[in-house]
Amino acid sequence: MENLNSDNLTKILSKNLVHYRQLSGLTQAELANKINYSDKSISKWERGDGLPDVSVLVLLSNIYGISMNDFFIDLKTTNVLPKKHHRNKRLYISILSGTLVWFIAALSFAILFIIPATHNYAWFSFIYAIPICGIILTVFSSMWGNSWTRIISTSIILWGLLTSLCLSLNIIKYIWILFSAGGFFEILIILWFIFYDKFKSKH
Repeated sequence: MENLNSDNLTKILSKNLVHYRQLSGLTQAELANKINYSDKSISKWERGDGLPDVSVLVLLSNIYGISMNDFFIDLKTTNVLPKKHHRNKRLYISILSGTLVWFIAALSFAILFIIPATHNYAWFSFIYAIPICGIILTVFSSMWGNSWTRIISTSIILWGLLTSLCLSLNIIKYIWILFSAGGFFEILIILWFIFYDKFKSKH
């Protein structure tokens, strides 16, 4: 790396903080929510008025999928992957993880189906896979997504669990109670993520 003074390093860092955030499709408020800082702090770092500490840079590098050194490399002298590449990579990871869950569910179904004692219950493997997929999507959306992707993934967990509970306990006649409760919790989930992000963006 060329000899650079502290002012130049600060400028490069601030520009790269903006670049990699935008490359990941995140707003300042969304990023602030992920790392438990205010969007004012994010704005200050990106203007070069202050610097994040090492622990924050480590966290940011994990979110962006880069090394810490990338924050201090002048982007004019290196090739930068387009935003679409990062989004496609994340999409592939999410799809592969979901596919793995359904592969395990299919394998479990096959094993349980050939066992006489569990033959009639083998199809539950696919029902239980629904909330598990929701959990995996929630993990990824907490790292890469926004409030709406978290709402969707959490909703999958909620309705998958309610469906699993209803079918496993054979309480179909009480399904209206369970799903009425599910509707109430669905509203709470939507309100939580929407207003939580707004609250975080103001602090």
